[in-house]
Amino acid sequence: MLKSSAGRRLYFITDMLFQFIVLNVLWFLFTVVGLVFFGVFPASIAVCYLMKKRIVEQDNIPIFSTFWAIYKQNFVRGNILGVLTAAVSFMLYLDFQIIQQFNNMVVTIFGIGLVIVSMFLLITIFYSLPLISITTDSSFKVIKNAFLLGVANPVVTLMIFIVILSIRVIYGYFPTIIPLFGIMPLLLTFTVAFHKSFNRLEQTI
Repeated sequence: MLKSSAGRRLYFITDMLFQFIVLNVLWFLFTVVGLVFFGVFPASIAVCYLMKKRIVEQDNIPIFSTFWAIYKQNFVRGNILGVLTAAVSFMLYLDFQIIQQFNNMVVTIFGIGLVIVSMFLLITIFYSLPLISITTDSSFKVIKNAFLLGVANPVVTLMIFIVILSIRVIYGYFPTIIPLFGIMPLLLTFTVAFHKSFNRLEQTI
């Protein structure tokens, strides 16, 4: 029984790692197909959907055809989300540069405010990618719901930040694995965290 259980766990881990590699290749290729900027968000959304189905729900759906279908389906909505994210990020960057010109008190006060806004932006992105893959809502509604979901589940959101830092440390020690897995661990973290938060919200309604 122990050997069988250990064997199943080993199979699950190796299968998940293999899927990470396949999804990373698809994510890279379709990001390039979308001229990088216009491909990165639709490709990330497709990965989140496949991770939900194949890893979270253990549904053995085909990878390539599903990836392509979700990529096409969410190309416009994904790029709206991407453009809004880029615009807000650029404005925050400019604000950070501007406040550097003032005295220490102004830098401290406005700097804290900008850090808080940046964290809310990250939270919204964390939850938007898996959310947009399972809904037909507009990008703006997805952004609103993702933000509310992230704020309503601070413990899960904090765990996301901790996992991100952990992945950063692991990649720092083992940079050779980055080409194999890329941002797949991050997208899996977003997907699992989103569904935990979403399920918890459903249970309270």
